Amino acid sequence: MANHDLREVLEDIHAEVAHGILDDLRNGDKNARREALQLLKQNAITAAAMPETPTADLARMSGKLNFAELEQKVKVVPIRPPAPPSAA
Repeated sequence: MANHDLREVLEDIHAEVAHGILDDLRNGDKNARREALQLLKQNAITAAAMPETPTADLARMSGKLNFAELEQKVKVVPIRPPAPPSAA
């Protein structure tokens, strides 16, 4: 198989996987979100706030916000399932 053919096959596989995950997302598959995020991460797909959009304002503000002091004040309490009753 020539390199050109292999590249086309890989492109087809990638497209099928991406379309399958998108279909699953649209149909409410609970695992699709995790799969979609993994696919985006593996392909270095990121999002950026575009100028003149509501998210652009948030992006500009994020550099001005300092949550360092808040981190010291917040206590995270892990939620654990109740222990099973002991056989006595």
